[in-house]
Amino acid sequence: MKLLRIPSTHSFFSLDLHTWCKQNLIGKKMKIGEFDWSLLFGTAIDSLWNCRNHFIFYNKVIGPNQVCCEILGRCSWSAKAFRIFSPAMVCAELSNNSVIRWFPPDVGWCKLNTDGSFSAQRKIAACGGVVRDHNGNFLFAFSKHLGNCTVMQAELWGILYGLKLVQQRGFRKTSTETDSSSSVQLISSGCPQTHPYFSLVADIQSLILAMDQVLCTHIFREANSVADELAKFGLSLDNSSRSFDVVPSFCYVKLLLDSDIQSFEAVSSLYCI
Repeated sequence: MKLLRIPSTHSFFSLDLHTWCKQNLIGKKMKIGEFDWSLLFGTAIDSLWNCRNHFIFYNKVIGPNQVCCEILGRCSWSAKAFRIFSPAMVCAELSNNSVIRWFPPDVGWCKLNTDGSFSAQRKIAACGGVVRDHNGNFLFAFSKHLGNCTVMQAELWGILYGLKLVQQRGFRKTSTETDSSSSVQLISSGCPQTHPYFSLVADIQSLILAMDQVLCTHIFREANSVADELAKFGLSLDNSSRSFDVVPSFCYVKLLLDSDIQSFEAVSSLYCI
């Protein structure tokens, strides 16, 4: 309301979540001051989510004026970056097949995306992951609190725990993606018994051999945002794990951005608060 004067009766406050995100992120073509509305809206949502996390995890309250200044500052830097990297440069990147985004697996396969998260302040780690089919439809997800361990251990635990859930649910062909290239290297090449993560790596390799077909590849962090959110959520769990058979509210927008709008219609019917 501080960023944009909108009456409380406006449809902005009455749309369902799916339509609200879709219209404001990709549907509205207008400017608010010097900024595109989609840029301002997306930045505001991200900043508000960060404020919420600061309050929950660190009991830190950030006032509305400070939040507004942060949003406008981030928009200014983003707009400046867009001017530096011209549309021609972006098109050149696209033509070189260097688009960084999530892609669905082949028909008949499911895709498991995993990530680890670490809180330096609390000295705890967690992992999380999401499984989707070849149409990009949500199948299930998980978050797991790990306690005191390293970031690399959290990454490996995410892969191991995710593959166990995939196996338990009877999926036969699984493409696994992580933004930890070191984890992929350890799993594909192995490590000596003296390595600190030997047991974890060996367990993952044994599980892969016991399953029908499993691929394990690296993905850029920017294309692994859903798993990142699930791993961060695991930090809030009290020495426990949680599985999701419907889309968690905190992942909804990231799943929407990952998927084509058409294929995401099925996800909206599974949305849970």
